Amino acid sequence: MKPKQQEELKDLSSPEDLEGFKKAIYHDHREALLELHRQMEKEVADELSATRMEVERNINNLRIQHEEQYRLMIDRENLLLEQKKREFLNHLVIEQYHKIQEKVFSELQEIRHNSDTYRPLLNQLIREALELLGKEGLILVDRGDSSFVENQDPGGTIRETILDPNGGCIVLEPQEGKVVIDNTLFSRWTRMKEHTLLRIAEQINEIILGQEIQSR
Repeated sequence: MKPKQQEELKDLSSPEDLEGFKKAIYHDHREALLELHRQMEKEVADELSATRMEVERNINNLRIQHEEQYRLMIDRENLLLEQKKREFLNHLVIEQYHKIQEKVFSELQEIRHNSDTYRPLLNQLIREALELLGKEGLILVDRGDSSFVENQDPGGTIRETILDPNGGCIVLEPQEGKVVIDNTLFSRWTRMKEHTLLRIAEQINEIILGQEIQSR
């Protein structure tokens, strides 16, 4: 070993220089550790931030998906409920119509079997039909009803046939023999069917609306 190198080694081996050397190494090591720590903190923070964003994105997607599924389920249930409600109301309307029809037919039979009531009614129906026709026609009435018919102006030929048991008349065009006017009591009732169904539906809706208002 050269004398100069021995002198430098000797100087480095002194207590003061050795302590300074150790401090320098510690300082460099500490700075390296701090830098490593800062890098690790940044990496961990970035990873946590990315993970948190991914979790929040997944949660938001699930929430949107569940909200959409919930909305679709509610819409489907509402549609089913509305369909059942319409079916129930339609059934109720038809049921009430049939009850009214039975009552009407019962009353018509009572009229039919009361000649004092049925005679003027039958002649009124024949008169209406002939006035609408505007000329003489072939007037069909149920068996046994021709004795109730009075002279009409314009008149026509009266013929008995198997007709509506509730009474009334049918007027045919004399030359062609086709039905021109159906003025039987059953036909008159049938013409009122749509109006009757509508009135029943309106009354049922009024009742339901009243119950809904009371329940609030």
